[in-house]
Amino acid sequence: MASKRQQPQDTSPPNARGGGQIIVKLCGMSEAGITFWSRHQFDVAAELQLRVRREALPAALRESIKSDDHGWASVRGFVVECRAVRRANGATAFRISLVLDVALTAPRPSLRDMPPPLPMCHAAPRVFGLN
Repeated sequence: MASKRQQPQDTSPPNARGGGQIIVKLCGMSEAGITFWSRHQFDVAAELQLRVRREALPAALRESIKSDDHGWASVRGFVVECRAVRRANGATAFRISLVLDVALTAPRPSLRDMPPPLPMCHAAPRVFGLN
């Protein structure tokens, strides 16, 4: 007879990198990045791929990222910050900031699409560079 108790979520062996549940708590998400708590430390500029529920993604990302039949989407990004922090319960965790690759490859407005520069104010004093 099969056991009905829940299986542990972290399936990676101790001291291993990758695989298993790395996100302890999702802190925030925007069109440009994700911030989360993790049990694992990652090097800055490391590439990570995360699976998140499609409905948790910001509206702008839902349109550009495909999801599977079960509503999960894979997002890829690069670590820009990994800070070790002692949590309230005494455990050490890492606060990871990830910039998404879709934000890095998003089209940027060209100079034609930008508003014209404001005219110079001639009454303003001249500003010289620092030495």
